[in-house]
Amino acid sequence: MKTIVMQLPRMGASIGNRPLRIGEFVPAAALTARRLTVEDLEDPTKLQSLYATQRAMQTTLGTALPLETDLKTGLTRRLHRINLEIARYEHTPEFELPTLDPMFLSWKTRAGFPAFSIFRLDSDTMTVSFAINEIALLSAFRSSGATLLSDLIESRAFDGKFSMTPAIPEFMAKYYLNEGLRKNLQARCNERRLQCIDLTAKYGGVMPESVRENVHKWSNVPHGQPRFDEILIVAEAPEESWQVKEIPRADPLVIGIAHKLLWLVDVFDLTPIEKFARDLCESSSKVSN
Repeated sequence: MKTIVMQLPRMGASIGNRPLRIGEFVPAAALTARRLTVEDLEDPTKLQSLYATQRAMQTTLGTALPLETDLKTGLTRRLHRINLEIARYEHTPEFELPTLDPMFLSWKTRAGFPAFSIFRLDSDTMTVSFAINEIALLSAFRSSGATLLSDLIESRAFDGKFSMTPAIPEFMAKYYLNEGLRKNLQARCNERRLQCIDLTAKYGGVMPESVRENVHKWSNVPHGQPRFDEILIVAEAPEESWQVKEIPRADPLVIGIAHKLLWLVDVFDLTPIEKFARDLCESSSKVSN
């Protein structure tokens, strides 16, 4: 049975105070689609007003002083919205289709995983990888003066790197691979002492014939007519649909290379970074005393 969502979701993938349930994410995302009316498109004052606002914001940004970080951040965010609105007015007639705000890609399931999986037409599999950068974490800890490493992890999400296969455009990735997902996967890695975690989704089911024909129509546009850069499939991804591969932090070897031979220098057990940081604090306090 198809789930029907009648209300527009609010920020955070919820309707009112109720989080979206499995089966509601795609319908809710579709509700955010916007189509400009003929009256809007034929009213020249609306686009001219957007252009004037864009110029004013660009001028203010160009003259803002380096210390005015709040001003620059706020204007940059608003300018991004204005640029999107201008693009809608300029390009809606090309395709005569509604547009989606990419912010819906930031929605998460209750488990903290992405609510959607994204597929290219030539691949039925996608993987999001998150790898810990312990060297960066330790360096930041030593320079921060923090008492507990956990405090640093809570306050700054710098110690992990995302990758995605196949890749998606950057303007989509900044919502999809956002800070919320980083913190969720970081916490999972810290809790289970993981070096890397992979989330893999596989496309399942059969596309309706009418949809397949629509995809072919937009993929094979005659030369000279407006065409998309690419077409992606965005599917709902409940927690159980993600295949989770967790790679623990292994105990490494130290090897030397000479004469095209590998030489075993040493074998050692990795000290958990929490213990190392605690020992570092203890030794520092003894020196200061």
